[in-house]
Amino acid sequence: MSSPIRAFEPKLQTNVNGSSTLTFSIYYRYYDEDAEDYFNHPYIQYLVNERKIKLRYGALGEPGTKWYDFIIKNIEENSEKKTFTYTA
Repeated sequence: MSSPIRAFEPKLQTNVNGSSTLTFSIYYRYYDEDAEDYFNHPYIQYLVNERKIKLRYGALGEPGTKWYDFIIKNIEENSEKKTFTYTA
């Protein structure tokens, strides 16, 4: 995905007890090359603690594709890099 609002540094970890942990980061301000300006990330207001998110792991319709349900448990802000890091 090449969108400026994409998540980056995703990490999916399966724990010994069968549960999974997802960690990812997003910029809360991004540069839109078409508009040549900075904008606030449109999904920040929806990514809050205890919010359910879904992850599709694999290509849509392919055998072996898995869907995961996660609950956001931790949000860390980095003001130097202008990012939020989510743990679900």
